[in-house]
Amino acid sequence: MASELVFGFDIGTTSIGSAVVRMDSNVETGGILHLGVRIFPEARDPEGIPLNQERRKRRMMRRQLRRRRVRRRDLNSLLTDSGLLPPFTKAKGSPWFNACPSSNDLRLIGGLCNGVSGPSVVEVKLRFGDAASGAAGWF
Repeated sequence: MASELVFGFDIGTTSIGSAVVRMDSNVETGGILHLGVRIFPEARDPEGIPLNQERRKRRMMRRQLRRRRVRRRDLNSLLTDSGLLPPFTKAKGSPWFNACPSSNDLRLIGGLCNGVSGPSVVEVKLRFGDAASGAAGWF
């Protein structure tokens, strides 16, 4: 008589169910040896908010930022390959060098966002231009 054991598991969010069945392969019948369930309390704080909500929100923001960065890099690469955009480099002779704000400009902009006032913050201007044509401007 050939018999085999079959193990079954049902894994849910707050419970795990299990069963062990002995199957007789000759007559295709069987018997239940074990049935069980384990129920866990939900992972929520006293206000009913899931404990991992903040972690999940931050993970979603990281994914969105990563996807946006990849899309932007892909677009820059496509435009550079098509000749519509100069290659990006931080070298001094690069057309991008004057378009990238310096660390001082970024500190001033950060001060403006944090509520710091003063003439140095108000007069922050970023320079842009095309080094090949010599055209430049302020915005």
